[in-house]
Amino acid sequence: MDEVSKKIDLDDFKFLIQGLNSNEKDLAEKAKLLKIIDQWEEIVGPVYYQHTFPGKVFAKTLQIVVDHPAYKMEIQFMKNIILKNINSFFYGEPFEAISIFIGKVDFKKNKFSQIKKTLEGKSELTEVIILEEDEIFKKKILDLISVF
Repeated sequence: MDEVSKKIDLDDFKFLIQGLNSNEKDLAEKAKLLKIIDQWEEIVGPVYYQHTFPGKVFAKTLQIVVDHPAYKMEIQFMKNIILKNINSFFYGEPFEAISIFIGKVDFKKNKFSQIKKTLEGKSELTEVIILEEDEIFKKKILDLISVF
């Protein structure tokens, strides 16, 4: 197979896009949203990560869903910082606005919100458990402590 036949023609992508009932703009917005979701904890920080979620991208605006009116107000105050953080991940047209809505933020259904296991800050508990002689029990307890 020569180099010319290995290349994919842009018209092939346009045909696929039409078959998905989408256009290039919709796919670009979906790709941006997936990138934002993937980086969301880094963008808003660990506290707001648990109470917010990027809901939709339209034009140069990101819709953010929050689970409480207090977080809506806090995110409103952080709008410029969040925009700066989001725009650091993209080239080209930057996001210019954020719209914030109160709704359900369900992280159990979100594959990007895996619980991070860590023993950081739990040294007193781990010191006591290390004295345990039963290795299986010790491992189970350490796994349990790391989640909480």
